[in-house]
This record gives sequence, C-alpha cells and structure tokens, in this order.
Amino acid sequence: MKNPRAALDAFTRPLTTPVGPYAVQELTLGLAAVLESIASPVMTGRRPKTLAGWAGTLYAFTRPTAASRELLAAAGPEGYEARALEWSDTLPLRLGRQLIEATTAALERLNAVSADSGEAEEADAGGNPTAAGPTAGS
Repeated sequence: MKNPRAALDAFTRPLTTPVGPYAVQELTLGLAAVLESIASPVMTGRRPKTLAGWAGTLYAFTRPTAASRELLAAAGPEGYEARALEWSDTLPLRLGRQLIEATTAALERLNAVSADSGEAEEADAGGNPTAAGPTAGS
C-alpha cells in the first residue's frame, strides 16, 4: 500500500459523514449495486453536465441501501430517477454542492486504498473519482 495514512483514514472512518440534515454513506457493495443500476456517474465515469445529473447518486448515498433497492424494484431506474429529482427540489444549491463534495470524498477514500487504484489512476487521466476501475480479466 502506497499510502498507509489514507488506508488508516478509510478503515477507521465512521460509516457516514453528516452533511446538513443528511448523512452520506461510505461506498459499500450494496450501494455500488444501486449506483450501477441507476447508471450513476460515479460508476460510469461520465461526469454529469448539470447538477441535476447528480440527483440519483446523491439520493442513493443519503438513504439506506435497502430503501433504494425497494424503490428500484417497484419503480425501475426511471421511477427511481423521478423520485430523486423530486427530492432534489427540496435541496438548496449550497447543500447539494456539499453533498457532492462529501460523496466525492468517500469515493476518493475508497480509491486511495483500492489495490488497483494506481492502475485506475493511470487509466483515468481525467482525474475522475469513481469507484469503477479495472476488473479481473480486463
């Protein structure tokens, strides 16, 4: 591991980061599955062109993963996105930006301790802080 301080921070960090009335989760396997299902920019590597493009991702990071899975099962990705956009209408822009920063920081902590983070950084010269990276066989 190149950065033991980053590893210690990632492994001893609380499971959530408070942001206003919300708590941003650290990335888990279950949350990653939700993010894949909604084609989140943190999983696809494509940066949203608008702040609204973050709605589904922020919605997932700020609620229990089981609730997101239930919504996806009941309404599908389109229904999930509609609910996330409705929720985003309640967010002041300042709070939305803070949630994006906390989400990005959680992803950066994960990338700092990932075994393939060096390979992912080389492959992603654009500096996109995503959890997506090379997989076995790629």
